[in-house]
Amino acid sequence: MTEESSGRESPHQRNAPPVRVIIDGMGHPLVLLIIGSLLTYIVAPMLIDAINEKKLKQEARQQQALGIWKHNTEFNSKLNALKTMLESYHNQNVRFQLGADDLAEAQKEFRREFTRRYLELDEIAWWWYRDLERELIDLKIVPENQVARLDADLNLYGENVNKSVALLRPIWQALTSREYQPADEQTQTRFTELRNKADAELPRLFNERSDIIRDVTGVITASR
Repeated sequence: MTEESSGRESPHQRNAPPVRVIIDGMGHPLVLLIIGSLLTYIVAPMLIDAINEKKLKQEARQQQALGIWKHNTEFNSKLNALKTMLESYHNQNVRFQLGADDLAEAQKEFRREFTRRYLELDEIAWWWYRDLERELIDLKIVPENQVARLDADLNLYGENVNKSVALLRPIWQALTSREYQPADEQTQTRFTELRNKADAELPRLFNERSDIIRDVTGVITASR
């Protein structure tokens, strides 16, 4: 009967280094069972939690990106509606050739409706992206090394919005002034100049806004 079959340690086993003893013991069924239990009840849940957390963060990034595009689309829509309203108001006044009293009443109604729509634009134009920036930073959706890039992009977006709205302001002022006379040639020339300037600049600003939003959403969705 050998020493191994009798259950006694061989001289080689008695003199083996501790590390070798541990390695040899790793093959014991009881040790394997313990390791399997640790993997099942401790390590596996940790891995699942980490995967779920990563998935939730990625979903949050995608939702933020979609929300940003939605805000920008809504701004574009409301800005275009204001521009169309200005043009329509002037064209109708020219066509109808209103008298002084009717024109004064039309201007009053126009100011009321334009102001209402402008306030709706104001609610979505300037505030949302700063709240978004704070949320992205506080929730650590955007890493610290990308915060400066995000802030620069949002500053450019704000400047773009201001320039876009500013193109409509002179038209609004001209149409609501006391000197506004739709049938007057000088008034029509001035309106045409202001409208043409807006027509030339707004498409460029629109494309610039889209590029900025694309960069912002790229920062968000690419973050890990």
